This record gives sequence, structure tokens and C-alpha cells, in this order.
Amino acid sequence: MYGMPPVAAHLDNVERLIAAGYPAPTDWVALAARFNARDLDQETCASRYITAITKGTKADLTALKALALAEAAATPQTEAQISNHLAQIFRGMST
Repeated sequence: MYGMPPVAAHLDNVERLIAAGYPAPTDWVALAARFNARDLDQETCASRYITAITKGTKADLTALKALALAEAAATPQTEAQISNHLAQIFRGMST
């Protein structure tokens, strides 16, 4: 687990507890399901924004633009901050 991102390490720890017979809180299970269901291979927000504009796709252009800008500005540090924050939420839910 050394070197794992905080959320992945926490998910691994809780999965071990569940495997050992300790029940996980319902809210935690729902949050973990949403986290694990995220699509890491989806097209970028920038390309979705451009497609929505050029093809006239019905979409929330303001939200897509904001997401595209956030995606472009993301750094390893911001990714780590988000990962740490999610790990704290997970830890709080599993106690």
C-alpha cells in the first residue's frame, strides 16, 4: 500500500475489513460505488465542449467550459488535494 494514492489505500483498507466480516456503513458503500464507477477513459471536457459548440449538441455550455478550464489547470498537487480530501471523507464514513 506504500505509494498508493490516499483514496486507493483507504478503499483497500476498508475492503480488507469487509472481507474480514466487518460491515461497512451504507453511505460509505454508496460513495465507494460512485468513486469506482468513474470513467477514467472518457473524452476530455475540452473536447466535449468543442463538440457541443461545433455540432450544436444540447449541453450546458457554461458547465462544460468551466470543467474544461479546470481540467486544463489541474496539476499533480490539485489531484493530490482532491484525493486527500476524498480519503478523509471515506475515513469519516467508515468509523
